[in-house]
Amino acid sequence: MQWQRFDQPGYGCSIEVPQGWDERPPNLRNFVVRDDVHFVLGCGTSVPEEDRELFAGIVERFEIWAEDERPEA
Repeated sequence: MQWQRFDQPGYGCSIEVPQGWDERPPNLRNFVVRDDVHFVLGCGTSVPEEDRELFAGIVERFEIWAEDERPEA
């Protein structure tokens, strides 16, 4: 599978998704907070039986940056 990376300096994170997927702004009403870290991941495909493995791969590649690691917005 080919992956594409989206850096989100405004949110302090990067995410990689399959090539050809669109990146859209997060819905900030749907997030998880843990130790003051916010995580938003919303995905859907037309092949639901493959979603678990695919989404696990996306989550594996998700990066949250420390304040001093953030690239310029």
